Amino acid sequence: MTSSLTRFINNFSEEVESEGNLSKNILLLRERARTEEKQKAVNYWKLLRNTIRKATQAAVESDIKQVNISHGMHHHRKINHQTKLKCVIFIKERKEYLTTDGKVVEMFLEDGRRKPEKSMFAPEEPMDNIMYCRETKQFVGWKKGEDELFLMNDEFEIISQARVPSKIDLATYNNSTGEIITFSPGFCVSWAFRYGARHLIPRKMTKTRFKEDKETRKYIPFKHMILEETASRAQKCYVSYVNSVVIFNVFEGKEVDHRLHLHEREISALTYFNPLKYLITAAIDGSIKVWDSKEWFLQMVFVGHTQSVTSLAVYPEGPAIMSSSKDKTVRVWNLDSCDEMDRAKVDETPEGMATELNYDKFLTWSGTHVDMWKIQHLFNIHTAIGQRVVGIKHTSHPFHPVRSVIVSHDCSIRIVSPPTGDVITTLLLDSKVGVVDAAYSIEYDDLFVVTNNGDIIKSKTDTNPCRIINTWKCENPKEACNYLLVYEYVPDFDTDVWAAFKRGLATKSIKKDASDDEDEEEEEEKEKKKSKKSHNKTLLLGGRKDGSICVFDWITGKVTFKVDAHGSKGVLSMIANSKQDLVISAGMDNFIKVWRLYPFAEEALAPLMEPLFCAQTPIHMTMLKTNLCVALQQQTTATYCIVIYNLKDRSKLKIDS
Repeated sequence: MTSSLTRFINNFSEEVESEGNLSKNILLLRERARTEEKQKAVNYWKLLRNTIRKATQAAVESDIKQVNISHGMHHHRKINHQTKLKCVIFIKERKEYLTTDGKVVEMFLEDGRRKPEKSMFAPEEPMDNIMYCRETKQFVGWKKGEDELFLMNDEFEIISQARVPSKIDLATYNNSTGEIITFSPGFCVSWAFRYGARHLIPRKMTKTRFKEDKETRKYIPFKHMILEETASRAQKCYVSYVNSVVIFNVFEGKEVDHRLHLHEREISALTYFNPLKYLITAAIDGSIKVWDSKEWFLQMVFVGHTQSVTSLAVYPEGPAIMSSSKDKTVRVWNLDSCDEMDRAKVDETPEGMATELNYDKFLTWSGTHVDMWKIQHLFNIHTAIGQRVVGIKHTSHPFHPVRSVIVSHDCSIRIVSPPTGDVITTLLLDSKVGVVDAAYSIEYDDLFVVTNNGDIIKSKTDTNPCRIINTWKCENPKEACNYLLVYEYVPDFDTDVWAAFKRGLATKSIKKDASDDEDEEEEEEKEKKKSKKSHNKTLLLGGRKDGSICVFDWITGKVTFKVDAHGSKGVLSMIANSKQDLVISAGMDNFIKVWRLYPFAEEALAPLMEPLFCAQTPIHMTMLKTNLCVALQQQTTATYCIVIYNLKDRSKLKIDS
């Protein structure tokens, strides 16, 4: 009994001891797990802290780093292929590129990467030209020299095929009507999508006189085709052969015109600039010609390529066209300035080019690769006015940005920002009224316009279009103004106080009484309390038909001062040199007069020097510091020259045209 009890006690003590050891092990494991979790958290926080620090440093370095941004086209990426390319197109709706070598079709994203899901397709039939049909979202393929069109789905599986009367020379998709147009020997066919867009059916098939001669077996095929972009039934299709162009009516399929020998050499490319209705042709001699498609006047010629032009396209931004050539250049030609505006060198001869309007990417291809380009459009060279410009004036207020006042032939006046070319506001008047001249005060947002009957229209430019607030009637036609001038007297007391003070004394804008020091101190205190505008003065001057110069009241329009200037022949123009407090006028009497202007005096104008006589009529004037530059013109004797007068020593320099 005793031995059994002893054995039980020993076993129990061993179990208790083992349980104690187990609890110690559990505590150690728990402590180790806590330490590991804590270390993980520390590591995660360290990683997060370092990442944020690196991101902050990268942002700071990015802000400090200088970035060069230049206007024009820049090479973006190159897409290489194993075989020679036959056709490359850009699908704007899907923002994808399509390339084919005649057997395999490949699809790329707009950044040049292959499509992630499926990018390569092998059509059942070989085809070296593929078109994307925007309305039906299908593809149509064909092979030059064959007589079949293949209608395909997104997987480039052939849905149906249509047979053309003869072997295809040219084919294109008409975005305006959603049809396919083909040209082949003796036939012009317009194909429509029918039966749920599963078949191509000829809508209009027309026989042409351009076919193979049965006796000589000779046929001159059409080489290039371009469509006018319009939904009208008068839509035209332009096709070229050798150095001539044939024009067809798309709806009727009939030949409407035939223009021979547009170039000395064979035409190598065509494009159409729809806004101005210009047909642009290029030849293998490198010349590019711009034609008015209505009257067929030659508008301009671009000469710059040293070898044959391979393709033409419309520039995505602004009135310009693009061309590629065998001289391994891609050039941009501006239709406003009639000159080359950009140029880029390429490694190989570009065989084709594809652009889209208002899209900053385009492509060129040659051989086995596609070059992707990006256009950075930072400014416009010209501002579209839409009508013939009659006159341009500029503001010169030192504390406001420069603005241009443009008077058009359609009796509209536009306020334009010269740095950007943006039209800020427009004053639209009836064309029967007629505009003689206009003047603009940028400080008060007032625009003054003198009409044919002598009335002066005052309008506010703080809205677009301008709002007319008053009309000053002209009772006597002889007192009507030929010219308006806004004179802005603005002394600068911040940068040069002494110069502004002397100028104020000279122009009587600051009065001084040396005999009374107390009054002088009081006046100085009052001047300090006044705002800067109290020293400024804006005057509206008018050069009238009776030869006088008058000053108008800014509010009522009444004449507050008048001085005889150019006799009975009338004032032709005026300019202001506000820094020197001068007004210079030119008249039909061929005299130029220089006046000192006193903005705060009742008699604001006084002659400063003897009149300058001109042998011809002074039509334009401008100031070059202390020099007066005058453009003289005498149409009867075909005399055109520029004369520069130095107003300090009265010397003269004549520059003949």
